[in-house]
Amino acid sequence: MQKTFHEAFINTSVGGVCTIDILRQTIDEILEEAGDGYRQIFQRLKESDILFLPLD
Repeated sequence: MQKTFHEAFINTSVGGVCTIDILRQTIDEILEEAGDGYRQIFQRLKESDILFLPLD
C-alpha cells in the first residue's frame, strides 16, 4: 500500500492532484513489474523442479 501511494505521488505533477486514474495506472504498473519478476523466476526453473514443489 505504501509503495502504491509513493509511486502514485511520484507520477503526480507538482501542484497536481493524485486522481483515481493515476492510482489505477500505478497499481497496473506495480502488478506488471511483479509479474515480470515471477516470469523470470519460472523461466529459470526446469519442468522437473516445478513438478516436485511441495503443495502445503
